[in-house]
Order: sequence, then C-alpha cells, then structure tokens
Amino acid sequence: MVSGSIFSKGFTNTPGDGSAYDASRIAILKRMADKMWTVNPNAYVILEHFTANTEEAVLANYGMMLWGNMNYNYCEAAMGYASDLSGASSLSRQDGIILTLFLIWKVMMRKE
Repeated sequence: MVSGSIFSKGFTNTPGDGSAYDASRIAILKRMADKMWTVNPNAYVILEHFTANTEEAVLANYGMMLWGNMNYNYCEAAMGYASDLSGASSLSRQDGIILTLFLIWKVMMRKE
C-alpha cells in the first residue's frame, strides 16, 4: 500500500490566502493524482486541504480523500463543553466524502 498526506491548500497560482475556490489548484491536484494512479493504481491520495467545501467536494468526487478539520470541536468536547461533532461523519457533508482522522486510520490499517 502506498499512502501519504500532503497539505494541498498551497498548490495554487491564485493570489490570496488560498481558502477560496480555485479551479487552477483543482487542475494541478488532479494532474498529480492521475500521475500517482498511473504509477500505482492502488495509491491513496489523501489531502490536508482546508478550503471551500465546494472545492473539497470536487476533489473527493474525483477519488481523493480529505481530512475533515474537526480539531476545534473535538478539543471542546474533550474539555466537556457542548460541541457539534456532526462533521465527524462524511454523511453530514453534503458535497463529497470528507474523512476524519479515525476514518483515515481505518483505511491505512486495512490489509490489501
């Protein structure tokens, strides 16, 4: 199994903080994923993306996996505060499959 995670928000040629939808970044990441899948069709492409959900949905629907940023909510829950953990499930995200740390761990531990 080949895997790895990249912070992909920075793969942009568009000015700004990188959070807005960026079609050129999507094209770059698709080209990179296609090359990885050419070398190894079983490779997992896992992105630490943290951009607009609409952009993450395009990448997820293309076959890439994305971290779901639940850090703040998990920390609040761990301290006993009321927290919204609905984002922990990919079912709560309407625009694609967004993985949490647990789901990525399960994928990585799966035997081929």
